[in-house]
Amino acid sequence: MQVHTTLNRLPSASKSASPSPSPSTPAILSESDPHPSWTFFHPSATYIPHAPYSPPSPLLSPASTTATSPRSSPTLSPNLHRQQQPSTPTNNHNNNNNKNIPSSTPSTHHRILDHCFHVSIETRLKQAEAQYLASTQEQAVEQQIKEREELHQPPMSALKQDDWRRRQRTLVDEAVVLGRKGSNVEAIVDGILKSHRSSGPLQTLPRHLKHRLHLCQLTSMVFGRFDVASSTNNTAGLNIYSAFQSRRHGASRAAIQQHLANSPQGQKTRSFFAQPVSSASYCRRHHRKDCQRTCCTLAKMQQQQHKALEQKKKAATANANANANSSNINTNTRQQHVAGLVDAIPAFLKCSAMSYRDIAQCLAEKHGAKDESEGRVLEGWYRLLLEMMTQAVIEAYLCDGTTGVDTLLDVFSYGDLAEDEEEPAKDGNNDESHISNSSATEGTLNGRRASFQGQTNSNQEATATTTQDRQDDILFVKSAEYEAFKKAKDDRLQEFLTMNGSSVEQHFVDLASKYPLIVFERQMTHYIARSQKLLVDPKLSRVSTILIHLISWFIFIFLRHNIHSRLTMTYECEYIERGGYWILDPTCNVGVR
Repeated sequence: MQVHTTLNRLPSASKSASPSPSPSTPAILSESDPHPSWTFFHPSATYIPHAPYSPPSPLLSPASTTATSPRSSPTLSPNLHRQQQPSTPTNNHNNNNNKNIPSSTPSTHHRILDHCFHVSIETRLKQAEAQYLASTQEQAVEQQIKEREELHQPPMSALKQDDWRRRQRTLVDEAVVLGRKGSNVEAIVDGILKSHRSSGPLQTLPRHLKHRLHLCQLTSMVFGRFDVASSTNNTAGLNIYSAFQSRRHGASRAAIQQHLANSPQGQKTRSFFAQPVSSASYCRRHHRKDCQRTCCTLAKMQQQQHKALEQKKKAATANANANANSSNINTNTRQQHVAGLVDAIPAFLKCSAMSYRDIAQCLAEKHGAKDESEGRVLEGWYRLLLEMMTQAVIEAYLCDGTTGVDTLLDVFSYGDLAEDEEEPAKDGNNDESHISNSSATEGTLNGRRASFQGQTNSNQEATATTTQDRQDDILFVKSAEYEAFKKAKDDRLQEFLTMNGSSVEQHFVDLASKYPLIVFERQMTHYIARSQKLLVDPKLSRVSTILIHLISWFIFIFLRHNIHSRLTMTYECEYIERGGYWILDPTCNVGVR
């Protein structure tokens, strides 16, 4: 039995506006933060209060009764508009339909999922805090060294350099550990969701669970893309919704497409963006070529070890079945895609739409009508979306080797109001039915629209939503803030399309220097922390510590007995001392092979 004593095993479930760092990480006060938070929601905005659960009716169907937790105490309802149906004797047909009606008592699945989502988000926020501290301190030291060289002053003493390297390595190691813990929790979430899919589609999840699911995925994809696994695996962090890819607004970009196709300058622009960039040389963390900073150097070493291990596994498999596995390896190499900021934009939009919808519903209940001054989308949110688009494009071309102009046009098409496009269906289908793969190669718009019809049922069930959560109707309403965002977005797009450098690589290097990544990441941290504050804490996150560890034991047993037939799980669990008891570490390393 491996025993460790640690101070920061379980992420805090506090509701502070900024993530609470670990004891080894100094807190950044808001007044001393070089990147203070923008305003994403109105200060008085609150999450809609859910009605308490009522005891389950004895006339409910057996399937829904067994899915409930009989000893759970009253908590918050996942959705106000889903009220308990009256229990009346019905025929067998109605009883079968009742299986899809969520019972008034939350199931054990839902309680565990809600808690795991919350733990994953809090862990990733702590990881972002450690990464931010490491980056700002390293930038400050680099600036100090540069100033000393310009003033012809002697360099820092060896003692100061060693002390700085030691503190820097501590922060980087802490960020790596927190990222690993976040991945472990997300592996548990993925396993539970796979088990949940076997019994029903994901749209049967309560509304508040889907809301936290979007927030959890956003946090994982934004801050988990730096993990070692993200450099070699097809996806990074949570990849729950495979349909979360770029949505193309063909009509809104028809004029630009026509200009690029017909005019001589447009054809020159196309040939300019067709130049490939050596993406292996640029890091995601700083957008620097052959980056020698502490975190990137450590990540390269771990990546080399990870790749060596993967090559050994592939070689062993190829020896067993050379012909079949060689074709599989070639196929995987061609289709390899690392999830990045381009893939995270739809999750950000979906989470924001649900948040603003909940705020508007809460205002309607308080004041009897929607208060436009408090419920509208604020300028800070539009600034964050524009920064996310900017960094997504820079990352796609510098770090992912994207070529052509399609990805650039796709990313900057979010927020366009294409009035001549077909109106969404009013039968409750979602606004994400027009979704295609953002990593697809260039082709005609008609070909891409035809590919929309090929979405699988699994993708459709994962992105189902009601008409009240339609993103464009909530986020991109015509207002002064939206018009300013639209103009800034079009200007930013033209800036990206204007060829200033001698090559496409130099062009995006200059853009990365003009728009630093650290500004976006810090504001995204503030946004996620604020969104967490709007949501109600999971019930399991508010109970005593001993009960939380009992729940961790339950998760361990649940995964072992319910998912073993579909997944091969590896456990590296540790025991830690808490309150005089040796208990299982709730964030034990759980992997999926």
